[in-house]
Amino acid sequence: MPQKFEPIPLRFRTKLACEIVDMDPLRLNEAIAAKDGYKCAPPTRAGRAREFGEFDLIALFLFKFLTNLGYPQSLASMYACTVLDALKASYAVLPDRFDFPLNPFPDTCLPCVANDPTTFTHGGNLVSFATISFNITDLRAEIQERMNHIANRERNTFGDE
Repeated sequence: MPQKFEPIPLRFRTKLACEIVDMDPLRLNEAIAAKDGYKCAPPTRAGRAREFGEFDLIALFLFKFLTNLGYPQSLASMYACTVLDALKASYAVLPDRFDFPLNPFPDTCLPCVANDPTTFTHGGNLVSFATISFNITDLRAEIQERMNHIANRERNTFGDE
């Protein structure tokens, strides 16, 4: 059985997570509270801040990106949360991208390597679909660079906000 792929172990509270993905923290709180808003934010409880890991940040970045493009929050949340679930799946090597075939059930997420074609089997027939693809390799590199920048900056900061 392959060993599970693990993200880098840094964790960031909401304010810094929003800085990493370039999102207003108030907008995030509104999206989390909305009925059809962001559904896969890390859990929290009274008196505790949310803590976002690498995979949480990738999903949050996708949510922000899609809503900025004009996607409704419910659809942006569906894509982001499905990618988050796929990132948490047991992979020995993380896929290069996740493809979502645009069919009647667009929540199907397919892990792909870089040279996989965007062709899928549907009902036993090989059919080309339009797809939405998320390049995880490049997105992950961008998020990790931002995480490391914030971690290095905060490492030398002491005291209350």
